[in-house]
Amino acid sequence: MPNSLIPWFDASWFDSISRITPQSWCVWWLIFIFTIICMWKIFEKAWKKWRYSIIPLYNVFKWFQVSWMSWWWVISMIIPPLFLIVLFISYFKVSKRFWKWILFGIWMLVLNPIFLWILAFSDTKYSNK
Repeated sequence: MPNSLIPWFDASWFDSISRITPQSWCVWWLIFIFTIICMWKIFEKAWKKWRYSIIPLYNVFKWFQVSWMSWWWVISMIIPPLFLIVLFISYFKVSKRFWKWILFGIWMLVLNPIFLWILAFSDTKYSNK
């Protein structure tokens, strides 16, 4: 007799939550703070104010302004299948604004904190053309 009423659902997922250690929480917080710092530098390069990077939903709107995309793209991110497509388009356009290739936009989608760091702390210049 299975332990749960749904045979494919075992409670091991709930056990894995209890295994989250304080060290892993610290690592995730450090990645979060590091990403905010990178966004801060990217917004400064794009002539935006630094505090836009710490305001939770407003930073997404400003990210789309950096990539020269319209405000309705932010609303289209509510639809789950379009989320990754719109995110990729914004990363591609931001990498294009900073004179990077399309491959940089693809890698920015896959390894976001690392490539945000490259974009923030490299000597690339923002172009509004």
